[in-house]
Amino acid sequence: MTTEKDMPEEVEQEQPQQEQAPPIPPSAGVDFGKAISGTTDIWKSNMNSLVLISLVFLLVCWIPIANFVFFAGYLRALLKTVRGEKAEIADIFKAWDCFAQIFIYAVIAIVLGFILGLIPLLGSLLTLALSVVVMPGLFMVVDQGMNAFDAYKWSFGALKADLGNWILVVIVGGLIASVGAIAFVIGLIFTLPFGYLLMVQQYEKQKNLTF
Repeated sequence: MTTEKDMPEEVEQEQPQQEQAPPIPPSAGVDFGKAISGTTDIWKSNMNSLVLISLVFLLVCWIPIANFVFFAGYLRALLKTVRGEKAEIADIFKAWDCFAQIFIYAVIAIVLGFILGLIPLLGSLLTLALSVVVMPGLFMVVDQGMNAFDAYKWSFGALKADLGNWILVVIVGGLIASVGAIAFVIGLIFTLPFGYLLMVQQYEKQKNLTF
């Protein structure tokens, strides 16, 4: 027979069994899978314009100094594509408004990359890490005209908020973008936009955040 004295002990013993484990937050891989799927759909739907814009960009991107602007214009064309707007070849040549900031931003990245590359053994890994750090803020300069130094600050905030997905989109996107070079370079007109569209989608998720 159970007495009243025993009851609290039984209740206390049962309580731990009723506790449920906290829900597991979605991993970076979940969002990345959606990003790949979304990028594929956008890439297929806008194949003709993306190929033409990428072709023109590859023809002019070798021009010194101006190539900073052309790259910014290319990214703007991809941003328009992701947002459902009509991207045009002319977009490549319309980013002179952010020339100063994109130039400063790029020079900082180039200098840091050169210094990190000199470090024995770790140089290549650190340079790869730098490419991840640089990418989020680059979009802020191109898309919202942010000051280069503020863009680096925003970049660190974006990485802190979603590091896993940024690592995935930059590394995988970069590999996809460059793999076209294997197919006699011409393959770049197909792979380059896909790789950068992947990064654009990650930026779109965070573009309204302040850090």
